[in-house]
Amino acid sequence: MEPSNLSPLQEEGSEGQSPSVFAPDSIPPRPASHFKNHLLLCLLLLLGLTGFESNKFQMMPENIWIDSLLTVLELAWVIDKKSGRSSLEKYAPLEWSGYFDKEEDVTIPGTNNVFHVYMAGSEGPVVFCLHGGGYSGLSFALSASIVKEKARVVAMDLRGHGKSSTDNDLDLSIETLRNDVLAVLKTVYGNSPPAIILVGHSMGGSVAVHVAAMKAMPNVHGLVVVDVVEGTAIASLIHMQKILSNRMQYFPTIEKAVQKFLNIKLAGLNYHNKKVKDNTSL
Repeated sequence: MEPSNLSPLQEEGSEGQSPSVFAPDSIPPRPASHFKNHLLLCLLLLLGLTGFESNKFQMMPENIWIDSLLTVLELAWVIDKKSGRSSLEKYAPLEWSGYFDKEEDVTIPGTNNVFHVYMAGSEGPVVFCLHGGGYSGLSFALSASIVKEKARVVAMDLRGHGKSSTDNDLDLSIETLRNDVLAVLKTVYGNSPPAIILVGHSMGGSVAVHVAAMKAMPNVHGLVVVDVVEGTAIASLIHMQKILSNRMQYFPTIEKAVQKFLNIKLAGLNYHNKKVKDNTSL
């Protein structure tokens, strides 16, 4: 679990801040097209092809001059169109339905807690997935699209994450998170659950360990933890609220949020690769 490097903005509900991250009235208008810049670039290209010599333009037949100008305008329009489209497509969010078969809200009886889960597959044991801090059940999307061919996959949004809603989203103690998972398993499968394999990443790995250690859920056949050191993860839970509150609270568009996230991950990957390379050269 690594703290985010994103700088915080105003908390939701504070003065001058829209209560919704993606509220329609909070999204600024789309920036103007860069067509003028692209047109200038193409004109400079045309000038470069003629060596910037004005006499060549004067000697150029009218029909060729007009054709050249139209070509420049067309080229600038194509560059402008592709530039805008590729940016939107590159960071456009993917639909959960491309990886999971269905999504459901699991309401815990006798409480106001509603946990969102994504499900895939129809046969075999249940691979129950718990995500890391600041993520959601969708972080297992790629895995689910493969695992569902041989097993059932259930990925839940933990308390304070994703689409889940509880009576206290700030309570991220290990006991609370553990009990949440047990409550979801109990509500979904009752007293006769199928074979269950718990999978947890980072913070979710700690939660999975504590769920298994409770031995309160029968038929747990396996435990997989990814990128987690149990002691470190438990110690980090008390800092999780601060880590989450330091994350960016607002983005102008979903695409901008995806872009920022990917840039941070790429920066982290490059840093990791550099450390590996430096250690290898020792």
